[in-house]
Parts: sequence; structure tokens; C-alpha cells
Amino acid sequence: MSSRKPVDRRARAQRKQDLLLASQVLRGQAGLALGAIGDRVDRVVDRATRVRNFLMRPAVLYTAGVGLMVALLRPRRRPRAVVAPAAIAAGRRSAVRPRRRGGLLRYAFLGWRLWRDFGPIVKQQLRAARRDASRRG
Repeated sequence: MSSRKPVDRRARAQRKQDLLLASQVLRGQAGLALGAIGDRVDRVVDRATRVRNFLMRPAVLYTAGVGLMVALLRPRRRPRAVVAPAAIAAGRRSAVRPRRRGGLLRYAFLGWRLWRDFGPIVKQQLRAARRDASRRG
């Protein structure tokens, strides 16, 4: 990129003006491109922040936790179409309606988890409500 520099002062001044103009045009284009990219990034970050804030709500966290716990603790059953005819043929009624093992234990565990997790939150809200009521009246 070694172009010959003009010897004439007028040509040198013209070349300098051209280079300054090209530099300004490139800066302007770069600024516009960065602005467009910045707007897109801002929108993506805003959406991600809204989703994260929604997912970090206590109600959403506990609902997901309870749903996961119920899904994991749900007893696995064989299809009734396979179990029932064999059980009826064998004369066993218990196989037609299998006992739910651990059903009470599962719900006791669920209640304990909810009490453990929601208890402090409820207590804090009750204390705040009592404080507000005592300040008002």
C-alpha cells in the first residue's frame, strides 16, 4: 500500500482531506454497526434477565421442586393390560390392584419439605405484617 505521496501542496492537501473524510465515514459506519449489535445484545440480555427473574421466583422454584420430587417418587407400575389377566387367572386379587408402597411416606416427605422450605418465608411475612400493623395503629 505504498502509494506515492503527491509533491504538489494542493494535491497533498486534497489527499489529506480525502483521507480524513474516509476516516470519518469508516468511524460512522463502525459506530452504526456497533449500535445495531448493541441494541440486539441489549434485547437478548433483557429477555434473559426476565426469564432468569421469573425462574428465580420462590413459587416457581418450589413448584418445579415439588413436580420433580413427585415425578421421582412416583411408583413405577407395569401396564394393567399385562398384570390383570395373569392375576385373574391365578386367582390373586392383589395383583389386579397393586398396593401403593410408600404413598404415605411420600406425602409425609412432601409435607416436610414444604414446611421446611415455606415455613421461614411465611414466618417472615407474618412478622412483617404484624410490624406494619403495629406501626399503623
